[in-house]
Amino acid sequence: MLFRLVFCLKDGDIWTSVPVLRFEDYLHEDEEVDDMDLAHMRFVNFVKNVLSFRDNSDIHTHYLNSDNNGATIVDDICKWIATAVTHNVQELTIKICIDEDFFEIPACLCTCKSLTKLELVLGTLWADECKVILPSAMSLPRIKSLGLRFFYQLIGKEKLANKFFSGFPTQWSLDRDSRRLNKVNFNILSLPNLEWLVTRDCGFDDLNLNISFPKLNILH
Repeated sequence: MLFRLVFCLKDGDIWTSVPVLRFEDYLHEDEEVDDMDLAHMRFVNFVKNVLSFRDNSDIHTHYLNSDNNGATIVDDICKWIATAVTHNVQELTIKICIDEDFFEIPACLCTCKSLTKLELVLGTLWADECKVILPSAMSLPRIKSLGLRFFYQLIGKEKLANKFFSGFPTQWSLDRDSRRLNKVNFNILSLPNLEWLVTRDCGFDDLNLNISFPKLNILH
């Protein structure tokens, strides 16, 4: 595993205060598929230990990516997010499989004053994506980049979507995966402050999309 590291736990260790945390869980070619659950459990425990020994210094970047088939307990992910928010995280990326078919965005993340970049990619063992429970409103005054794989869940919920994005700053970008938008007809959003829109893996067959982005400068 990429996280095979040994830390000597003693006062003054630099690793307890590094501003960039990057956790990646990949199987090597020499590892058996049967060992995937055990390997993922080791990965989860590794993340827990690193965060539990964290000192009070701020976290600039918290990146966590696991392409393993093991599922992570939702409570663990919420604790990791809470730790990042407590340490004034600026850039938070989580790409992982969870053990439930839904995920409720933690309240502390919805009002994180330090956050400038957020990317959430959540799947389950039974489906490519899980249902994400959105708050009725978010207050992220410094957000500049938002990456959502669950954007399709706002289909048909224009009031919720507009309220969800209404507290965002005047300049920000939205990176979304649009694979779920095939053959769908809906009116979706009015985002008056959006300046940068990135869509990936689009297949706009038979799609009727009505949107309002009056400040949009860049469309990728």
